[in-house]
Amino acid sequence: MKKLIAFALAVVVLGVVLQIGAVPVIPPIPEPTPQPSPSPGPPPGGGPVLEKRQRFEVISVQPILEGYAGSTIDYDVKTIQEGYPDLVVHLTADVPDKWKARFSQNDFDLTHAEAVPLKVSLSVPELVSAEKYEIKIHAVGKAKEGSVEVKASATLTATTYIVDVGIMNLQLSSLQPRSGENMIITVVAVNYTQRIISDVVVEFLVNNNLVSRQTVTLPAGTSQPVTFGWTAQSGTSTFLVRSQTQGDSNRKNDSVTQKITIGSGIEQVDLLYQQAETLYTQGAYEQARNLAAAAAIQYREMGELNKAAEADRLQALCNSYMGAQKLMGQGEQAFQAENYEQAAQHFEDARNLYIEIGDTEKQNQAQQRLNEALAAQKPRINMLYGIVVIGAVAVILLAVIVFRKRHPAGERQSRFHLEEEPPIPVSRPVDTRVSPTREPLQAGLVEGVQPAELVQFHQKTEDALNRFTKRYIRDNLQQAMQVYLSLEAERKQLPRGKTLELEQVIDTNLRELEHRVFGTV
Repeated sequence: MKKLIAFALAVVVLGVVLQIGAVPVIPPIPEPTPQPSPSPGPPPGGGPVLEKRQRFEVISVQPILEGYAGSTIDYDVKTIQEGYPDLVVHLTADVPDKWKARFSQNDFDLTHAEAVPLKVSLSVPELVSAEKYEIKIHAVGKAKEGSVEVKASATLTATTYIVDVGIMNLQLSSLQPRSGENMIITVVAVNYTQRIISDVVVEFLVNNNLVSRQTVTLPAGTSQPVTFGWTAQSGTSTFLVRSQTQGDSNRKNDSVTQKITIGSGIEQVDLLYQQAETLYTQGAYEQARNLAAAAAIQYREMGELNKAAEADRLQALCNSYMGAQKLMGQGEQAFQAENYEQAAQHFEDARNLYIEIGDTEKQNQAQQRLNEALAAQKPRINMLYGIVVIGAVAVILLAVIVFRKRHPAGERQSRFHLEEEPPIPVSRPVDTRVSPTREPLQAGLVEGVQPAELVQFHQKTEDALNRFTKRYIRDNLQQAMQVYLSLEAERKQLPRGKTLELEQVIDTNLRELEHRVFGTV
């Protein structure tokens, strides 16, 4: 029984270790300790203390979005309540003619101090004018018992376009051209609408001077590469590629620009490195890395080893930022998949990279996401710990039940009496009328028709009792436990029911040895 109790206690300890070890101990970035806000006191002149305020709101995360005829515009909104009983919230929308609104969920429960995120999808009709539209979202929250009804609303703005063509992704055929070299400039023209757009004019300008012009047709929702040729010239040149389409009122995505400087010798490499630094400060780390690597190679060819080392450092910084960004992205994916342990590891690795870089702002952002991932693990860890504890309690209860069935109350009292007493004589005569000395007992047992293995095993139990006194067991507990367990295992292999009196003596010896061993634990 005590073995089962000891096992259950070990399970509890293991559960505590798992709970402590499951969350990595990561020193958070020190933050100022917020001061507790004082409790509201009575208003001037006396009167009752103001209770906690109540609110019921609908909030739009992106109140203004753009869309196109025949497309769908998705808004992220939240419903929030505080200070009310549990509510059931119903949402409706006032939309323009032939528009449709759809909610990702409706008629949902909203408990006290809860915020429920959801999406509002607006379907824009095919025939729509290019202008701004306002959509009113209404929310009605009712308590389940019908005692409370609250209302709130939010306004969404949709800017629609019938025609919208954009230019993006300007690329050069050479990152370090030389004066007189023929270059190819490539851009991508994009049709963002769901209709065919013809007569799209794409122009290429250098230093605000028109170099070339092309006219293309873009099917609905497609993109198409457009290329131009140019002969490189010494000095600084600013490229501009723009689109002009009749009816396109969205000018924000109509053009892209890029500056390039072409020199000779060391001057050209310096300009290349300066361009890499500019891209680095803009967060274009991959492009900056490629230019820094090209500059480092050319510096070494010219024998400018110090400048080459500086370009190498910029390249390493770009690699570190790119690695940290990748880790943050992996952490976000793991977090969304509710793999919080993996997410925490990615966020921690990203934070360590930002520490090496020395970017405190990015470091704080990674630390915040790390803390959120660690906090998300706690409910699962607590649940695991609860299961472990419940299992341990069940084992203890089972052990108590088994012990009580095997040993009556009187036997338990005598066997587990913890006072130090002289060893109890364990060899009892087969016949109570015979003198209780060991020699006649053993002789009588041997002279009778007894199985030899029982006689030998009985002698082993006698030897064990004579050897393992309570004092000896305290100093050699492990050895005593091994002997006892070995005897118990051997007893299970011996025949039963053949010599009841001898078997009773053997069992009594084993119980006494068990009491001595486990009464010492």
